[in-house]
Amino acid sequence: MKEIDQIADEVFSIYLKTGKEAKKYLQNARKLKDIFGTGFGIVYCWFFSVPQKWIQIEPKIFELGRYTNNFDLETVIHMPTEKVAKILSPMIFHNEISVQLRNFCKSIYSEFYTWESFREKLRLQSIFDIFKQLRKHKGIRISFKNLAAMKILVGMDDNLIILDRHVAKIFGIKESEQSKYRTNCYLFLRILQISEEITRRLRKKGLNTSMAEWSLSIWFNSAGASASNLLANTFYSA
Repeated sequence: MKEIDQIADEVFSIYLKTGKEAKKYLQNARKLKDIFGTGFGIVYCWFFSVPQKWIQIEPKIFELGRYTNNFDLETVIHMPTEKVAKILSPMIFHNEISVQLRNFCKSIYSEFYTWESFREKLRLQSIFDIFKQLRKHKGIRISFKNLAAMKILVGMDDNLIILDRHVAKIFGIKESEQSKYRTNCYLFLRILQISEEITRRLRKKGLNTSMAEWSLSIWFNSAGASASNLLANTFYSA
């Protein structure tokens, strides 16, 4: 792990370059739940765990949403996983992901019954409590990476980061250890504590930003992405 001073300096430089892209994306992504429904917004975030270029994943999410009534819980649960996999293809691991998505939806139905009820939990409960509740279920592909995205984009929580590989690299977390930080409560809490201090330092330098926003700016900087080319080219045109 790098020293906080070094991390904060790197984040400051990155945010100056891509902070506006991150802000625009965050604003648009938070509209998904209002335009397409809460389920769509949550499942969109769930796909953050898939290790593939986001610009390739996003259109498939919107396409699958069209075939599932915007990820209606019962529709996804009862749809044959083979059909889901066919829609997601050629996404990496599309067969496994189709099963994991159904398992995730089953876990939401079992624990919360509706997407709206889960949304309230995202808004009111700590990420750690929700994580522990969901991790009782096997094969649901949940981690602090995509769960943080759900709380940020659907629960409207600014005080979290999306710990993708680009953010982890800025923190100095070795690639072989990154999965631990996404699934271990103590390690992720440590990341959040460091992130709070980084945010404080950024604001002291005059940047009016949040943890959610600057962590996204790191992704935009590393991926070379543009907000205008995302959210299926701003809310799907296919």
